[in-house]
Amino acid sequence: MSARIACVADARPLDEYADILAGAGLRVLTTERHDRAMLRMVDQIEARLNLLRITAPAGLADAGLNLDAAPAVLNAARTAVADGTLGYALLTAVKSRRDDLPPGTQAPSHTCPSRRS
Repeated sequence: MSARIACVADARPLDEYADILAGAGLRVLTTERHDRAMLRMVDQIEARLNLLRITAPAGLADAGLNLDAAPAVLNAARTAVADGTLGYALLTAVKSRRDDLPPGTQAPSHTCPSRRS
């Protein structure tokens, strides 16, 4: 779960990811939002926490875990997805040609072999 928390904590706006890709010499072709996947993840986390409460309360106590704040955090995550603040997205990008790049941006200096049909 800590990896998922870290992923959310370091999440950036979609435009910023596009800027990062452009800075690396890539051109974004498509952007797809998949926010339902984020809601499914929140639901899975909630189900797993509820299962732990039922099946392993002693193990939670031994580990020093208190799940009392979990419902509020999960609801905050659902609200953030509904507000468009939090979500999943897929960006598809390709290497930019030198003439496609914005002024002041350089394409990578290496070349990749290509096939001709």
